[in-house]
Amino acid sequence: MNSIPPNILKIGGGVLAAGAGIGAVALSTKLTADKPEGRQLVSGLLAGAGGLAVAGAVLARNTSAFGPLLGAGLGLAGAGIVDAVRGGGTKAAPTAPAAPSRIDGLGEGTLLPDGIQAAPTDVYRQGNEVRFDSVVGNGGAAPLQLALHFDDKAGSSRTTQVLFNEDGTAKERDLQGGLRLDERRDHSHLHFDDFVYFQMYKADDHGRPVPGSEIDGGVKQSFYITDIQQFEVEDRKNREAAAKLAEKGKVDRNIVDADVAQGISVGMADVYGAGLEGQNLSLGDAKPGRYVLRQAFDPSDEVLEQDERNNVADTLIEVGADGKVTTISSAFAPAEDYVTLPDGRVVIPSVTESLDKARSAHAEGADHED
Repeated sequence: MNSIPPNILKIGGGVLAAGAGIGAVALSTKLTADKPEGRQLVSGLLAGAGGLAVAGAVLARNTSAFGPLLGAGLGLAGAGIVDAVRGGGTKAAPTAPAAPSRIDGLGEGTLLPDGIQAAPTDVYRQGNEVRFDSVVGNGGAAPLQLALHFDDKAGSSRTTQVLFNEDGTAKERDLQGGLRLDERRDHSHLHFDDFVYFQMYKADDHGRPVPGSEIDGGVKQSFYITDIQQFEVEDRKNREAAAKLAEKGKVDRNIVDADVAQGISVGMADVYGAGLEGQNLSLGDAKPGRYVLRQAFDPSDEVLEQDERNNVADTLIEVGADGKVTTISSAFAPAEDYVTLPDGRVVIPSVTESLDKARSAHAEGADHED
């Protein structure tokens, strides 16, 4: 039996070592497809070890013919080490500090609603006002449900958000705002504080609100939050989760003990027509041109939802030379307009700042009412 020439053994050994290094790199690529830092660190070390194996095999044989393989081995080693360092250093990458999540601590199996502010479809001028409808739908996995609890002894009340669980139970969380009885002459009914907030701005050349150009703003407290019309639930998982609840995603007034329960079922919307009180803003001295009508559901972000960045809808309108108002287009406010506050609430600052002023004006008006 003929023996294998030493040079062939050396070449074969070098090829095997190179294959090991290349295989390690392939494994590295596979493991780091989604870039988890732990896997990137481990796979980088594997690639480095494979490359060093190639270089070691070449150096051990001290043969000039292995120059190309030596370079490849050292290259693999260097790439692997860099990958390992990158993987281990991911935590130090500059990122915005994460705000505390208000959803932390809810426990697994909690289903959330998703209140969605739809753009108005009925916008028209009446005198020196622009009137419009407002539609808030629920595209989430559970009812958007609020509960009011009276304390007769203390003469007080508290409002909660009812959070549904997959197992058919529910829990409550207190809201700062809430359902309150407005006792003014023409308002003797329950309102939900800051249900929707309306604003009107001058529009720039791109159809966006011009900062600081707000013409008018107004709070729309709800009359009675309820299901008025159907609303499409786009997420299949949300539809399936809601269908497993006892009331199939409908508001369940018996799931918690409360004096009053209001809400919007999954796949339904609450609607306030353009002719109702409060569905208007003043045009002031608005000249012919384009303006942005903004509607914000839950502007202070009191309610926990799946997505907080579909709560504000902007509608571009045009005031013609004849004074007629025409709708041009509608879209959600851009995600970059939102900021996350230290307490985890997600808001648009220009909305909340205007809302604070409107609250003060509203309170003064109530105080001076005969």
